[in-house]
Amino acid sequence: MSGCVVPVAPQFDDPEPRFAPFVASSDPSVGEIVTFSDNHAPFMVTIGDNNLGDSLFVRWIIDYPNTDVDNSRKALDTSYLPSASVIRSPPLKFVPTCNVIARATANPHRLVLSVSDRPFLDMENAQKVSNTAPFDTVPDGANRMRAVWLLNMDCPGPAQ
Repeated sequence: MSGCVVPVAPQFDDPEPRFAPFVASSDPSVGEIVTFSDNHAPFMVTIGDNNLGDSLFVRWIIDYPNTDVDNSRKALDTSYLPSASVIRSPPLKFVPTCNVIARATANPHRLVLSVSDRPFLDMENAQKVSNTAPFDTVPDGANRMRAVWLLNMDCPGPAQ
């Protein structure tokens, strides 16, 4: 008996589409103007990503973006590992303090939550860091989203 063996052709699946992270919920609402005092509840934000295998990298940044980088500053960095659910938990929590907010710039302060599905580029990658977005530049192919609030916070000025 003779015959030939026909190899099975490889099966190609389309790669998973790359989705950007998103804000699922926030309190206060994204874009809100908030007057913050010592007894104010913290910012609570729930983020998500439709790509379950993505880690998410999070930065809270004050007065950003800004033409004067010295007036912008990172307030908090954190990351979330891949999740079995689109919604990441627990919610992100951020409490502004005068130590973080106080600078020469006046109210309102721009509070930015930047979320990326790849690590942010920092000064060790200085040749790739954007001059217009130095605190949340992402590598090529990464997805980033920003949520912004305006924050009024009365902080004492520097000692004279």
